[in-house]
Amino acid sequence: MQLLPCASCGKIFVLPEGTSAAATIECPNCEQQYVVDSLVRDELVRWKVVYDPNSPDAPADVEILAVEEEASDVAGDGAQQAPLVLDGAIGSGAGSALRRARRKQGTPIWSIIQVVLGGVAAVPIALLILWWVLDRDVMDAGPKVARYLPWIVPQKYHPFDGPDADVADTLPRRPQRRGQSGFRRFDDVFPIDGGDSSAPGSDPRAAESGGTTTHDAPEIDPPNADQTARETASPAEDGTVFGLARRCLSELDAFLQASERGNEAVSSASADDSEPSAQEPQTTADRRRELAQRAYATLMELARAVEDIPLYSPVRRPVEDLLEDIARRIGQHPELRRLVQQGATYWEAGAAPGGHLALVGTVVDVQPLESPDSAVMVHLATDGVPESVSRIFVPSRWAIGVEPDNDVFVLGRRIEADAAEPENSATERIATQSGERAPENAGFEACYLQVLQP
Repeated sequence: MQLLPCASCGKIFVLPEGTSAAATIECPNCEQQYVVDSLVRDELVRWKVVYDPNSPDAPADVEILAVEEEASDVAGDGAQQAPLVLDGAIGSGAGSALRRARRKQGTPIWSIIQVVLGGVAAVPIALLILWWVLDRDVMDAGPKVARYLPWIVPQKYHPFDGPDADVADTLPRRPQRRGQSGFRRFDDVFPIDGGDSSAPGSDPRAAESGGTTTHDAPEIDPPNADQTARETASPAEDGTVFGLARRCLSELDAFLQASERGNEAVSSASADDSEPSAQEPQTTADRRRELAQRAYATLMELARAVEDIPLYSPVRRPVEDLLEDIARRIGQHPELRRLVQQGATYWEAGAAPGGHLALVGTVVDVQPLESPDSAVMVHLATDGVPESVSRIFVPSRWAIGVEPDNDVFVLGRRIEADAAEPENSATERIATQSGERAPENAGFEACYLQVLQP
């Protein structure tokens, strides 16, 4: 076994057997390379023996001194013990193997951490590309991130709890017209319970005389005039369209609660085999009628406010989220669907061209239009609504996914072919922005449409 020290780091390693004197070797520790013959001749020295007691020529009482002397011939002595006869094999192979083994060493936990960190870093990069390059948002990540890092999210994807003063000023304001959304008890004519509608005064069709719309059912002022003024205020006076949408949701929920309480009272009376008092049913019916007419009046105002929102306004997206909640409630509760149907039947009779309504019905036919592109004409089956109103023009924004036999919730306005549109009306504004205009045979133009899910 031959031992050679490294001239660079001083470590001593075993020289593989069979290594020739001309071989190039590499230190496994510092990876410094040497030629065997040069390392032996230049770096190593030989000890000089000054006294050997076993030597026959050794003098007595002589100090043993270690004197370093440069070695003149070491390779020859080493060759006597282990001759270096092979010229092919070199020590660098063993050093390379050790180096490769050292590089492959690593903890699996660190590898997992690297993979996780790479994925985490990829998510924000992908979101930035979607927002700023592709102009898209996925899973409503924009509003969620904008609450904490608003400077990296485009303005259009910021959350809107309600419009600020600048946004509210951009929404058009119209004076309140009582003839279209005043508080008439339409349930007196078409009972919410689906009762007999053939009683005197059940025909809601209006007769126009002297520019005034008349109804067989009398107008009944709500009990609280201040509350009425607040509930029938224009969108700008009621927190804009956000306030209308939230108020509509609360009114629909209140109507459902009143209906449940009324059904429980009737069921309790039937179980006890006793006649309910005349005061309780009357109070419950009055409350339901009041809530029903308020909810539909708010839907009419909401239809007008939605149509007035500019097409590319940042307010539109969060408002449509609230409208989806309203449509979801209507689809899940048959009582709300009957409320919308009866409200549309009653109010359509007195709605002039341009009057806004909320409709619920089943799609009978869908006819694609050549112009404007992607828009459709929908024939809607609705009870009590005339044929002209059931021919609905649906702009391309809402026409996607509308098919026959779909139950839909529609907000929009009545139109007539020969009706003169007022200057700077919402119809002109939308036609200018989207390039879509209702055909002449349309009797109703939708500003929002949602397929109902049971």
